[in-house]
Amino acid sequence: MFEDSDSDGWDEIEEKEEYVFPCIFCKEGLTSMENALSHCEKVHQFSLSSLKSKFKMDCYSYIKMVNFIRSEKVEPTHVMKSSELLWKDEKYMKPVISGDPWLMLDFDELPEDKSGDNSEPVTKEDALVAQIMELKKELECAKQQNMEIVGAVCQMKQVMQELVKGDCEIEVNSKHKKPHQGSDEVDDDEDDSYFGTYAHFGIHHEMLSDKARTEAYKSSFERNSEAIVGKVVLDVGCGTGILSLFASKAGAKQVFAVEKSEIAYSAMDIVRENGHEGKIKVMRGRLEDCKELPSVDIIVSEWMGYFLLFEGMLDTVLMARDQHLKKDGLMFPNRCSLHLVGVHDEDRHKQLVGFWSDVYGFKMSCLRRECTREAMVEVVPGKSVFTNSATLLSLDLNTCTPADAWFSTRFELTAERDGCLTALVGYFDVHFDLPSSVLLSTSPLSPATHWKQTVFLLEEPIPLSSGCKVNGVMECCRQAKNPRALKVTLTFEGKPPKDYYLD
Repeated sequence: MFEDSDSDGWDEIEEKEEYVFPCIFCKEGLTSMENALSHCEKVHQFSLSSLKSKFKMDCYSYIKMVNFIRSEKVEPTHVMKSSELLWKDEKYMKPVISGDPWLMLDFDELPEDKSGDNSEPVTKEDALVAQIMELKKELECAKQQNMEIVGAVCQMKQVMQELVKGDCEIEVNSKHKKPHQGSDEVDDDEDDSYFGTYAHFGIHHEMLSDKARTEAYKSSFERNSEAIVGKVVLDVGCGTGILSLFASKAGAKQVFAVEKSEIAYSAMDIVRENGHEGKIKVMRGRLEDCKELPSVDIIVSEWMGYFLLFEGMLDTVLMARDQHLKKDGLMFPNRCSLHLVGVHDEDRHKQLVGFWSDVYGFKMSCLRRECTREAMVEVVPGKSVFTNSATLLSLDLNTCTPADAWFSTRFELTAERDGCLTALVGYFDVHFDLPSSVLLSTSPLSPATHWKQTVFLLEEPIPLSSGCKVNGVMECCRQAKNPRALKVTLTFEGKPPKDYYLD
């Protein structure tokens, strides 16, 4: 339910209300939208199904039609007899009546009137959809097999390099290794594949080229050197060692740089090349396997993933805190928050979702639903934001636990102008609360980062007038089959839940 005034509380959600669906042409009140449509056909000879078929209408055209009828007060016969769309003007996207029940109709589920239609039999469409779904399954299977091969190759390369360097103890059967603490749910094969992606220089080029990200860490050290001088630092997941170099340059006494992937060997070379080998010790392996680590004064890590929590590296950072950080130690960053905002981008919605409503004259509604199950990662134009932001999660990295990251949060968004809510967008902020504080934001209104934003497309856009509120609940948890991936469930007030997957 959407409203223009403040919500009276969530207790109302559970109350059963008697909704009245007024006829769009007269004052008759019906008990359901189905009855309202039937009334319009019998009394006013107004067939929405016929109009949908006649004009090949999509949900946007339907919204304009409702608002056109409301604002112009036209007769039903005038609409039915028209040979062209009378509601092309974009001004009809603005709701005439706030919370208009006619705008809540799932228009794409409304069947078309096929009388007189010479289109191909529907069996061809069904066959095409079935073929696409089968090909999709084969593609997913091939992707999984490819990931397993990549993981196996990375493991072979790792063993060979460690044999050459002579700095590892070889285990004959890696399947009997004790699971590493902090990520017990992730098996060895999945982890090998995960860490294998960080062995290639390409991903590090992308991260280092992210100016907002890298300069935030650089500034936190440079502008707070008095807190760094003489301290012992632990860099969790050091990658190329850039954060360790920042810490060393700012005056750290010693830096322990831990990295599981093969990029650790490059980090060793980079440290030597820049003359910091006396202060930085790069350690290849999992954090829990590095037995030489002492207590440290500072832990630094760039652990954030898409939608903040993707990849599940936070668990390892918190384990490092619990096992190695001194009581009065510092976390870089020390605080983070996850936010949600509504966007109005009809062109993007039509391109990604509306496309499946008419594919060379065929409807592919199952793929329309399928495409909205995947959360997308892309840069969202700031101009498309048209609601305030709501905070979903706040974490104090000095005190939080891994369980605190998985949330179920109620939110309320308010439209700041007229428009259609086509998607919800997630972004995060991280804070370095130091004498000279630093903020790194991934908001659509901030400079773009390699994290971009996470987009949750709505299957049906929601028309909102300026000041109108939309309430809902967002839940986030690990996927059962891949604990580094996320499952996000979105429930709007009065609507069934919708699951999204971030793989």
